[in-house]
Amino acid sequence: MGTMTIWIIAVFLTLGASVALLRPLLRKQETSVDAAAFDREVYKDQLEELERDEARGLISGKEATEARAEIGRRLLKADAQLRAQTVKASSTSPRVIAGAAVLAVPLVSWGLYADLGSPSAPDQPLAMRMQKNPTENTIDELVARAEEHLRKNPSDATGWEVLGPIYMRLGRFDESADAWRNLIRLKGENANRLNGLGEALGAGAQGIVAGPSLAAFEKALELDPANEKSRFFVAVGAAQAGRLDEARTAWTRLSEDAAPDSPWRQAALRAIEESRNAPAVAAAEAPGPTAEDMANASQMSAADRQSMIAGMVDRLAGKLKDNPDDEQGWQRLIRAYAVMGRKEDAAAALASAREAFAGKPDALARLDGFAASVGIADGAQASPAAPGPTAEDVANASQMSATDRQSMIEGMVDRLAGKLKDNPDDEQGWQRLIRAYAVMGRKDDATAALTEALAAFDGKPDESGRITAFAASLGIEPAAKTD
Repeated sequence: MGTMTIWIIAVFLTLGASVALLRPLLRKQETSVDAAAFDREVYKDQLEELERDEARGLISGKEATEARAEIGRRLLKADAQLRAQTVKASSTSPRVIAGAAVLAVPLVSWGLYADLGSPSAPDQPLAMRMQKNPTENTIDELVARAEEHLRKNPSDATGWEVLGPIYMRLGRFDESADAWRNLIRLKGENANRLNGLGEALGAGAQGIVAGPSLAAFEKALELDPANEKSRFFVAVGAAQAGRLDEARTAWTRLSEDAAPDSPWRQAALRAIEESRNAPAVAAAEAPGPTAEDMANASQMSAADRQSMIAGMVDRLAGKLKDNPDDEQGWQRLIRAYAVMGRKEDAAAALASAREAFAGKPDALARLDGFAASVGIADGAQASPAAPGPTAEDVANASQMSATDRQSMIEGMVDRLAGKLKDNPDDEQGWQRLIRAYAVMGRKDDATAALTEALAAFDGKPDESGRITAFAASLGIEPAAKTD
């Protein structure tokens, strides 16, 4: 058989194969794209149905969070697949593509093979030459795609609703809070969205439910007084502010109202049990000595007592070098240095804390407010610190009955309130008074003190801003203005 005959046969075989392969391309290519779009709409409907079920109490908060994250993961995959298939479905007419391919395939392939062909070359596995399927992306890759989509389409509420809980699971709390804020901006407030925002803010504050986090849960509770998640976390905020009796009452009522299999009922029961052995001072406060510590300290010499305290403070400082993200730890260290009279060390600790939380304005405001309450300013001359207990105070307090100790504390607070009436320009004094009322559970008095302090510093935004931030860290907000 001559060379010309071989090439003629090759031409006909190539054309026949090209026509057979290109026939499907001449049909419409919308099926797979339509399927991906349909899946995306189904998942969006599922998210809305899930939100309605949670609002009606048909599904627990924990189950809703897990389901929302799973639906969100599937939605991200469907969206990625839809975009990939849309790119493939070029705007060029399939008939034009087919015609060009019929002409190009034999011409290009024969030309290239004549110049570069090597029949003895080893085969390459198909899998090595295929592009990665969008449905096989990792969660980080899917999140990155969703973020890129939201940068171009910031008004896509569904995208923010998907990313909020996923960011939480990834430990990206600030970004989760931003996602919930965007969702609330686009779709308005409801209990579920405010709970998501409150959880993200609380997680970002090392588990402290105060200030903006507590405000979100309280607003959710106003919108849905029966919401179990809101009720639980508002009680957590009360416990962390030192109002343990109030918190236990709220948890008890929640455990009685919730269904037997509700995760919030179980959480409330655990919280009640744990609170029975909790110290009177809130977790959000810089912790003071326990009754056992006071009893032991009262038996020590002054030198031994000072050595014990210095050792505890040095260990705390060492821990913060390894874990600089412990906001409450920094507050404890700053307060310890201030009480010990080590003002320069306290100011240095505040500077280190501010460096650790650079870029987190809420945390910086809390740190500045707390430091100001004990007389410490970053890089500035320290003002008189809030007096801490002396060794004699510790020893005397350990011998008092609970009633006498409470009476002594109330007397000190009343005297401080009286001094502030005579000297309303004492910024640290107002912070001490607000803090004292908050720890004692006298929230109305704390709110009233905050209102008086802001009136005293009217026209001084720096001072009033610090006082407001400090009060917010304790869960105290300014009283609503009335006409």
